Amino acid sequence: AQRSHGPTPVDAAEPSEARLTLAVLQGGYELSRDTGERQRIAGHDARALQAMLDDWRKVDEHAGHVTVASEDGVRYEAIVTAMDIAAGAGFTRLDLADHVP
Repeated sequence: AQRSHGPTPVDAAEPSEARLTLAVLQGGYELSRDTGERQRIAGHDARALQAMLDDWRKVDEHAGHVTVASEDGVRYEAIVTAMDIAAGAGFTRLDLADHVP
């Protein structure tokens, strides 16, 4: 019989990562995790969004994924700006959702 050295991909534990969603709303931004934690920013304040994303990255330095969602009627420029800010905060995987959860 052949012996295995080290964990196989099936045995390897996946790091748990709470899903992070950045909602671009008509009235501002909302950052939420699937754990129920939510924070809201009134208006499309880029500095406030940058600070909030930086804070969330400090809490979970391994988080590299964020889903960007938007309400109907939100300007495309606001969505692109939010994605640029998230990338600048160190999020390397940015997904787009077709609705706000």
